[in-house]
Amino acid sequence: MDKQWNSQTAPVYGQPAGSFYPQAQQYAPQPAHVAGPPMVFAGPSRWTSGLCGCASDCFSCCLTCWLPFVAFGQIAQKVDDGDQQSCLVNGLIYALACSLGVPCCYSCLYRHKMRGKFQLPEEPCNDFCTHCWCELCALSQEYRELQNRGFDPTISSQQRPNVMMAPTPPTMH
Repeated sequence: MDKQWNSQTAPVYGQPAGSFYPQAQQYAPQPAHVAGPPMVFAGPSRWTSGLCGCASDCFSCCLTCWLPFVAFGQIAQKVDDGDQQSCLVNGLIYALACSLGVPCCYSCLYRHKMRGKFQLPEEPCNDFCTHCWCELCALSQEYRELQNRGFDPTISSQQRPNVMMAPTPPTMH
């Protein structure tokens, strides 16, 4: 028996399989602690940790203090939605900027990109000054921000967990 589909009986995508709900029905948002894909918020948002919140995450604090070029490479990779090569290239450019004594000139660009991506406020001051006066704290804050939004800076985009592939439709031979 063939069933005709129309707008009255068509499934609403995003709903549980086998259920037909009116599209106007509202659903409660999931709590933030539920594991899933990275969170990207619509509209302006706030930083999830403060500039001087380094002590709240010992790993990011130690990483940015002792290997800032690694931390920066991982941050840049996630902000650019890049791959492992992006991490390496940006880390090397940052290391070169550090050897010249001007890492803030390069790293402030990625703080600006991150703020644009997540619609974060420019605080406590503009991006250049934040990186010029508090370079390691700024990197640590950006690293924590990515973690708090569900991005793991230590995992390359090619190894990202929680990525679901769309089912492949059957083909007729």
